[in-house]
Amino acid sequence: MKPLVLCLGICGFILLGTAQAQWQQRALGGTNVHSLLTNGALTYCGTDTSGFYLSTNDGVSWTQRNNGLTSRFVRTFAASGSNLFAGTNGPAGTYLTTDNGGSWSIVNSGLTNTAVHALAFNGTTLFAGSNGGGVFRSTNNGVSWAASNNGLTNNSVHALLAVGGRVFAGTGSISTEGGVFISADDGATWSRPATSPNNIRAITTSGGNIFAATNGAGVFRSTDNGTSWAAASNGLLTQMVRALISHTGALFAGTNGGGIYLSTNSGANWSQINTGLTNLSVLCLATNSTTLYAGMQTGGVWTRPLSQVVAVDESERRSPTMFRLEQNYPNPFNPRTTIRYELTARSFVRLRVFDGLGEEVSTLVNESKAPGHYTVEWNAADHPSGMYFYRLTTPDFTETKSMVLIK
Repeated sequence: MKPLVLCLGICGFILLGTAQAQWQQRALGGTNVHSLLTNGALTYCGTDTSGFYLSTNDGVSWTQRNNGLTSRFVRTFAASGSNLFAGTNGPAGTYLTTDNGGSWSIVNSGLTNTAVHALAFNGTTLFAGSNGGGVFRSTNNGVSWAASNNGLTNNSVHALLAVGGRVFAGTGSISTEGGVFISADDGATWSRPATSPNNIRAITTSGGNIFAATNGAGVFRSTDNGTSWAAASNGLLTQMVRALISHTGALFAGTNGGGIYLSTNSGANWSQINTGLTNLSVLCLATNSTTLYAGMQTGGVWTRPLSQVVAVDESERRSPTMFRLEQNYPNPFNPRTTIRYELTARSFVRLRVFDGLGEEVSTLVNESKAPGHYTVEWNAADHPSGMYFYRLTTPDFTETKSMVLIK
């Protein structure tokens, strides 16, 4: 009997390991989950009928928190410090909570279109993308809004991204192609590159590149800050991409009918990571340092450990204990180098590069970031050899380090 007992124990262990090495449905089965955002140990979830949910244990359980949230179709989130903004499908538009959903207040003065599909911070400016009214801008934490559509020829805005001093707006609808519009002056004016893809649903950044997900043509990549675009969909069997996020060099795409795809080489190749996933219609994605989240159409929230699909350093598993800027690697370098930093609290972060004369030559990060570990790549192909300096600045921390470019 002993060999049988041993076999049963081993088999049980194998079966348990197999069951855990896959996606797991966590909550809200039967519900459409349109928005997810992680903030340190907290995870926020927005649905189309039940409003807002909060998880404090990595998605294992959720609490509904809708006090004051009269619009229960939550499309998007943006966070800065203790302020969490929710964009809804109307009729009120945008809401603000300062206690993680304990109470909500309407902040929509001047917001003439309240179908808000996207939110993003560019420094202290908050942008809202609406479905039909274009882009709105607030410089006072949502107290008042003003339309910001000069040059924006398509007003169906579904995605926003602020990075490197630029704001990207992804537009398009069933009847109009839209595309990626770019503003280099905090939303005062917009322009659309000639090579822009059409009908955009999500925009993200990874490794200094910009990626756009389309509703029917897969994923596109820009290596020059949005000036030109090229397809990056090899292996992506489903071209209707609704969600796109990045995590320490990995890209994740959520599709309509094809589940979730992973690329570890900047979109050059994609592979499905659907083990255990019984619902393949993805509406949104999110990550923290250990977990990948997926919000499904009529499927609720699903999670999977990042370590099952991408390599996760031990430094990524632990919570940061201090603000820190690490030495770049490699150093000296030609022409690319990697910079890592750590945050212990959500902060507005600026990471800039200066030449030997103290002139700023590149802005690598210029946005609010959650606590965690971050990796940024600088491509110095357009810069001469010499000594450079990179500086990390937050409201509570500043540090500068040097690096050497040798060509």
